[in-house]
Amino acid sequence: MSTIHQVFCTLGVGVPSGPGGAACIAHVGSLDGQDFDACWHDIQPYVYYQLPRDVSDEHRQDLTADTAPKRLFRVATAGGWDVLGQACFLPAKAPGANGNAFAHLVLQKEAEGGTRWSAVDCLKLWGAAGWVQAAAPLAGTAGPLRSLAELLGDRGPAIDDQVFLSFLTAGVEGPFHDPQAVIPPRWRQMPADRRQAWFLDLFCTFLQGGSQQQGPVCLVAEPGLAALMFYGIARLVPEGPIRESLSFSTYEPEPERAAVALAATWFADPGAAGSLPHVGAGCAAVLNTLTEPPPDAPRPRTEYATAMVSRLVEKGWPEIDWRLDTLRAVKVRKIELLETLATIEQLVENLLETGSFANQHWRKSEALTSSVRHVLLRHLQRASDLSAALKNVIGGPAHLSVLDLAASSKDPLARSVVELLLKRVPAEKFDILLKLPSIGTAEKLQAVAAYIDTQETLPPGCDWLWTEWEKSGKTGDVSKMGLLPQLFITLPLESLRKLFKNLPALRAVQAVTGLLELHRNKAITTAQLTPVIEALDENTVVALLRQRGTSLLEEYPGDEPAMGRKLAGLLRTVHQHPEEFKERLDWILAGQHLLEDERQQRVATAWANCRKGIAALGRLQEGESPAGEQSRINLMVSTARDLALAADEALTPCLFEGENPHLRKLECLRQIANELLGKPLMPPGPVEHEYLWNKIAQQLQTHQWPAESGLTKEAMKAELAAKKEGKKEPGKREAKEAPPRPEVRPLVSESKTLTYLIVGLVGLLTVAIVGAALWWFWPSAQPAKKRRPKRPGERPKAAAPAKLEADKEAAPGRTLRDLREPAAGKPTK
Repeated sequence: MSTIHQVFCTLGVGVPSGPGGAACIAHVGSLDGQDFDACWHDIQPYVYYQLPRDVSDEHRQDLTADTAPKRLFRVATAGGWDVLGQACFLPAKAPGANGNAFAHLVLQKEAEGGTRWSAVDCLKLWGAAGWVQAAAPLAGTAGPLRSLAELLGDRGPAIDDQVFLSFLTAGVEGPFHDPQAVIPPRWRQMPADRRQAWFLDLFCTFLQGGSQQQGPVCLVAEPGLAALMFYGIARLVPEGPIRESLSFSTYEPEPERAAVALAATWFADPGAAGSLPHVGAGCAAVLNTLTEPPPDAPRPRTEYATAMVSRLVEKGWPEIDWRLDTLRAVKVRKIELLETLATIEQLVENLLETGSFANQHWRKSEALTSSVRHVLLRHLQRASDLSAALKNVIGGPAHLSVLDLAASSKDPLARSVVELLLKRVPAEKFDILLKLPSIGTAEKLQAVAAYIDTQETLPPGCDWLWTEWEKSGKTGDVSKMGLLPQLFITLPLESLRKLFKNLPALRAVQAVTGLLELHRNKAITTAQLTPVIEALDENTVVALLRQRGTSLLEEYPGDEPAMGRKLAGLLRTVHQHPEEFKERLDWILAGQHLLEDERQQRVATAWANCRKGIAALGRLQEGESPAGEQSRINLMVSTARDLALAADEALTPCLFEGENPHLRKLECLRQIANELLGKPLMPPGPVEHEYLWNKIAQQLQTHQWPAESGLTKEAMKAELAAKKEGKKEPGKREAKEAPPRPEVRPLVSESKTLTYLIVGLVGLLTVAIVGAALWWFWPSAQPAKKRRPKRPGERPKAAAPAKLEADKEAAPGRTLRDLREPAAGKPTK
């Protein structure tokens, strides 16, 4: 930080003392010798003082340093020095006076990258106790200052935010916050709206002049009131170059010659000032507060000044500070940009209210675009609910514009804005969104994923993405193949399922085929491929295999598990599609190595055996055999048995629940056979056909191939006839003659009591069986049976004929033997 020097100067008498410099008769301070000489050479044009032109000699004798106008001035760039000073009248009778004016200067050498004084801090020093305004202290020395605030001493500033706000808003009756009486009586008597109007006129005139202003803006007003108004201008522009470079002078005898941006002048007789035509001639503009402008006179107005004064009056300094902080971050360097930023402020406010930009001029330069972005984010920072703040933007005309602005910022709030807007992109805007270069791939994928989660399909207008993927070729780099492949490998499983649910089969096949190609080229990993395959439904899998054929499965990566699960699903439902049975079975067998479960492997093999058996029976049923008719029948029986066993393995019970599952299995087998052969398998007519269908049905019902009574047609006829007439077994005839049993209700519908009863009976039966077994196999456990002594001449009893016949009929073909005793009626050897 540069040293803040102090210099006290007595300005000479009889020497030109207007603008252009005055002679320094004496000086003292922290600069001396050659250093002062070099400094004075640079700053002399700005150090002067002269009484108002209308001061009479008589009046001059009565003036003092306190009653004559004080000149507080600041020149930001005076030959490399930042100069702040107070020049005042030095009466001839003042102690040590040998000149006509006295100046107390505070100087700081400009340093590259150093901190410069703010015009706000300089104007707070109006009337500060530390200003020296008499020649007496020249006898002493003045050292450098640590800061400008040292000039205030123990007394607070005469001008600050409260004083200025009071000046704008206090009524005629007050109260005014003006502890050091900076506001003159005539201004206190003005209505607040007139004071506001005068300040707004000055502020707007200053802004209209811009950085290329020719000459100062001249204010005809009391020096203290001028300092207050200049303070308001400095306070209402953002910190930075504009505020730091603002130069001013609260009193100028000849304002048209002042080398400052803001100058004020005053008179000994203010009442006559209006008749002085030379006042302010040559200035950029003059505002004479001593005369009211005509009602129809044009008033200078700018968006920035009008908005800032209005907000200050309505909402106070917190609102102003918030807006100035926004502008400070934009780093405004020129006055002209303030007007542009005011337009941007209004633009952003209208955007949040209406959901659209009033114009697109801000897109013409990166600086304006950056300003819009910053102002927008600053406004959104104040919102407690981001979604509510953007409710008019979401889905509106400016949705993508705001998304574009936020996506270009690294601000955490901007990321929240992006995420919110990506989830709510209107369907009709996706085509534009996906082509915006400013929106990153990750953001585009996020937006599409959000749309898929809600709509379960790709956004409209995205057909060109498929073409983009096709034209990208086999680059081996997913990031260079367009958006779609990246979308498929990044979507979560549930989102993929939603997408494939409504994706046309042709597109789904294109996607999977393309991803398999990427996997083959090692552009994506198996872990990225698996969720895509897992998300496919049966229809999509069928469409994929129908287009690619069995070669896809034969070359399919063995470490990818999802395709095996998809084939297992086809295996479970293959019997439900008789017309597609051959095609589906070919796929299953081609990918049999992908099936994860051994049981699935056996079922696939069983279906293959079924197909072979059906084909063989189809040939044999034609009735032609070189080896003869009986040999053909024997082959049909053998083939039908193999077919039945395979079908029983393939048509697992879990696939056919309910009543008579074996009959539904049989019908399913018939349909599959008819589709494979193109004609009925073993149609009605030949006895062997009916016989074999019965045998197959029994296998499907009992899971055992029934005993064969004979292989001739006559034996087959006899067995079928016996079965039809119910004479095949007496037990079956009895069962047929027995009265119909009541329908047995399922156990799940019985009460708990019945359940407990059944469990108890089963337990008792188990105990009885175990006890009987022990009694049978361990004779020592049986009680000894006492035999009656055989009487002499006694003959053994013969069994009753009726009982023997009943035993034969009850158990035909069985031989009952008592392994422990000889049969009754036979002598014991």
